[in-house]
Amino acid sequence: MYLSDKQKNDIYEVRRYVEVAISEMAYDAESPCSGFDRIHDRIVAKRKKGVRDAAGAVADELFNEAGTVSDLAGDRLYDVVHGDWEIPYGNTEVWNVAVKELADTFPGIKESVRRHLLRDD
Repeated sequence: MYLSDKQKNDIYEVRRYVEVAISEMAYDAESPCSGFDRIHDRIVAKRKKGVRDAAGAVADELFNEAGTVSDLAGDRLYDVVHGDWEIPYGNTEVWNVAVKELADTFPGIKESVRRHLLRDD
């Protein structure tokens, strides 16, 4: 099973969505009232160490956390595969091909993303 060029483009849009979401989470967490207490604490710790763009540094760390990436990517991928592409939920073949394509866009955490998102047939 192969994805069309449009579907592959949709996968890259999911990756871009994850990049933006993580960046927004980190920069929003600069405020102690953001609700992202754990992320805010990490930013404060980086600032104490003299890191200028502490929120950016934390965003980079978050982007390498498989759990964070998998949660965001999985939610958006679900919308794309089962919403935009209108693939029935039970069709694990298309889902798994999409997951593998998406995981390939995250080389450092590729296997973890696959492990989190692949479905058994």
